[in-house]
Amino acid sequence: MRRFVHDFLKWLPGVIGGGSLAIAAVWEPARDWIAKISVWGWMHMSDPFIALFLAVALAAYFAAIIWTGQEQSAVIITQDALDREARLQAQKRRRDLIADCRDLAFRFTRETPEESFRKFLEGERAYADIRSHLSAEFLAKLNASRTTYSNADGARYPTLVGWFLDDLDRLEKEWEL
Repeated sequence: MRRFVHDFLKWLPGVIGGGSLAIAAVWEPARDWIAKISVWGWMHMSDPFIALFLAVALAAYFAAIIWTGQEQSAVIITQDALDREARLQAQKRRRDLIADCRDLAFRFTRETPEESFRKFLEGERAYADIRSHLSAEFLAKLNASRTTYSNADGARYPTLVGWFLDDLDRLEKEWEL
């Protein structure tokens, strides 16, 4: 609403002046009436009360324009705060997603399921959420149906799980978490 009032006050003199001149050009009685008002105002400007009234009215008019225009900077600050809050929430969601995916890797290695790592992941919501962010290289290795990866001696995780964790590390760096 303040923005509407600000625009109204800003454009009011031009609308009144332009409209008056347009009417005066077409309608002769309006031209005479505008001329009489102008002459009356010019003659009475020497009266201190009228001059003071006009000065106060003009000052109030400009103060109203300035006061209603201050909302613009507040909106920008508020928008920046909203953007910052949205970025923080997105970072928190990403951090939680990475943590959920790390839990998947931990559960897979602890439960030693008989199914493949790919089938295990496909049954989990966290994998569905992060799948579009994983590297094409990792997804190709994960979906290679006729390939078997051997574990190195002393490896903490199966090979695919290690690559999954490496891809999560890459995403953490990329997302600056």
